[in-house]
Amino acid sequence: MFLISYVPMSSKRPFKLRFHSKGAHHASRSNIITSLPANLVDNNLSNNFASLVKPWNDLHSKPPEILYHYTTAPGVAGILRESRIHATHAAFLNDPSEIQYAVSLVRNILAEEKQKYEKELEQKVDERMMASEKEIQENLSWWETIAGWGLGAVEKWARKMPTRETNAWVADRLNVLDTQSDVYIACFCEDGDLLSQWRGYGAAGGGYAMALRAQNLSLSYNGSSTFLRKVIYEPTQQSGLIRIWIRSLLRLRDLLWGQIQDLPLSEERKQKEALLQEQLEKAKVMTAEFLAECIICFKNRAYQDEKEWRVIHFDHGTSQVKFRTRGNALVPFVELEPIEKKLPLHGITFGPTLEPITTMRVLSMAARTHGHTLDSGAIHQSKIPYRG
Repeated sequence: MFLISYVPMSSKRPFKLRFHSKGAHHASRSNIITSLPANLVDNNLSNNFASLVKPWNDLHSKPPEILYHYTTAPGVAGILRESRIHATHAAFLNDPSEIQYAVSLVRNILAEEKQKYEKELEQKVDERMMASEKEIQENLSWWETIAGWGLGAVEKWARKMPTRETNAWVADRLNVLDTQSDVYIACFCEDGDLLSQWRGYGAAGGGYAMALRAQNLSLSYNGSSTFLRKVIYEPTQQSGLIRIWIRSLLRLRDLLWGQIQDLPLSEERKQKEALLQEQLEKAKVMTAEFLAECIICFKNRAYQDEKEWRVIHFDHGTSQVKFRTRGNALVPFVELEPIEKKLPLHGITFGPTLEPITTMRVLSMAARTHGHTLDSGAIHQSKIPYRG
């Protein structure tokens, strides 16, 4: 699998887009778009899919100045000591229904778009069948080339093949992402004093919110970059993003084959058909990346007050997984470390049920002991009147 990652360049500039592949985490992947033979496909792949990548990336390109990571007492002690963040396996998040929510959304939209597209194809085929005998004969070589066995097979192909192939491929990708992918997530919020977080991640009001400078939050695992994504909660926005990608993938086949439909049977045509198929496969790779990110970035609107961002690591079987306990259960995680060696710690907010004077003192001692320099007032208690 390929994955898209953001690497922050400086605190004054937005994240820079880089691509990494399964086999070589630092290999550039930008040639998927730029190396297409423009004279063959008329830039259809770059026009359709590059135009989809930009608005998706734009959604995630402007994080707030500060992001907050909620954790427990053992968590804050470990973060200060090791200057590392734990990224939890996506299947073992506090709310296991998160992944299923996005998977179900994609499946439902795929079924709807498949039905719409099949109706469009049926209309096109019906119109084609009504064409004059002369027109049919003139175009028979094209139809036979695609379908293999004349008009009867053409109708069967046109009605079934594009959506059937796409449906099966997307279903397979969803199954892999849902049941087999090892994705690790570190969660952050825009607000460092949320009641819902103190009740949950903050151990009934006794937890901690680590304030980190987002533009300097460049984390890696074993040398491979992670990437930062904003969680999207609005159902209309979620559906719109998925629909445009699915529609583009369904229709790209028509756009590409339209480039060669009038070419005579020849070795040159076979070579161009092979190139077109290659472009379709690349489009599928880009769509797979997008769907993978959707599954991680989409949440139910009920959680929108969290205003969550996520640092994401896709594992390719090379991670040294560790385990911690949650109640009586084991939870797998990996440790993400800052590229700059020290986390960009801006401050710490501690929960409303903790004793303020001693807690502030011990946090200051711990931060100083482990080399974190904080401004005066950077450590303070929650202002929420919560007593657990």
